[in-house]
Amino acid sequence: MDPATISTSIESNRYNPELIKDLEAYVQHQVANGAYHFEANLALLKLYQFNPARCNTDIISLILQKALMALPSTDFLLCSYLISEKSQSNETITLLSTLSSHLECARFKDFWAEASKLQKTPPGFDNAIRNFILGVLLTTYQGISKAYFAQVLNLDTSAVDKLATEKGWSISATTITLPPHEEESTKKKVSETYTLDQMSRVLQTLH
Repeated sequence: MDPATISTSIESNRYNPELIKDLEAYVQHQVANGAYHFEANLALLKLYQFNPARCNTDIISLILQKALMALPSTDFLLCSYLISEKSQSNETITLLSTLSSHLECARFKDFWAEASKLQKTPPGFDNAIRNFILGVLLTTYQGISKAYFAQVLNLDTSAVDKLATEKGWSISATTITLPPHEEESTKKKVSETYTLDQMSRVLQTLH
């Protein structure tokens, strides 16, 4: 499926319930092919709002999992605004909200414990979450216990050693020395720009 074609369909048929079937199929396409189209997923959630009888919680679950994989973007939060109270009571969707909260609050060990309850995740889910967690660690620590590092990334010792070697980090029997993180002003600028871009995209979808 061509993202440009999907975007054109959304622009011309934003409130047409007949678009639901195509957008649901496109969610499955994203999962199967490692793609991501935030605006299309948001448009589908909006159509579910207008057509609650057509709401598919399995598809919503996939959308939310793909949104978690896009962290540190605000996609999960923006998607959650469009999910009905009834759908939010779904067991899997409730679990995904809990997982999001764990990640936002840096409760990474709790995240992995709860994530094990997910029956199925999109390809690349664990690695996408690890990349997000790694980004947090790099901006927080210069030196970190190898044991703690392994716990929060949900990796065994050999995988941690391999990762450190690939990244060129200094590693001892008990500690990993991480590279200096970016200047705070630079990070803040990037974060603010990205948030404004995200808000622009969600406002376009809600037109």
